[in-house]
Amino acid sequence: MTTKAESETDRQARQRAMLEVESQLWFMGRRFRRKEREGAREVDPALGLNGYAVIQTLAQRGERRQGELAEIIDLDKGGLSRAVSEVIGLGLAERVPDPDDGRAQLVRLTDLGRERTDALRRARRKRFQERLGEWSQEDLEQLADALTRYNSVWGP
Repeated sequence: MTTKAESETDRQARQRAMLEVESQLWFMGRRFRRKEREGAREVDPALGLNGYAVIQTLAQRGERRQGELAEIIDLDKGGLSRAVSEVIGLGLAERVPDPDDGRAQLVRLTDLGRERTDALRRARRKRFQERLGEWSQEDLEQLADALTRYNSVWGP
């Protein structure tokens, strides 16, 4: 039987744990934003964060219509249009006809865009290996599972 005091102790411990999770996620978010700015500058000093999101999405998911990109990146159509114009202007992406619908266009990486995103991805993976290389497979799997669960509560 759980006493009222034990229940209060459990509630307080859970609250402390929630606050620690919130704190750690906040610090992680700050670090990710800093790394995104650095990554954008590595790709091209003139590349903004929304343009960076466009090329990273194209690198991971392949060519897409602008509407799909807007949904994936969670940008309004105007913001996405400006970001696509930016990456096209920098020579990192291009518009091509959609083979499934002659009226539509796809956005895809250029060779330059692919080269730069591939280089950035290799550098990122190297940093992960350096920082997490000593972690056990079990620890890595637990972290991946926890992050997957966390991200799933926010929806697609």
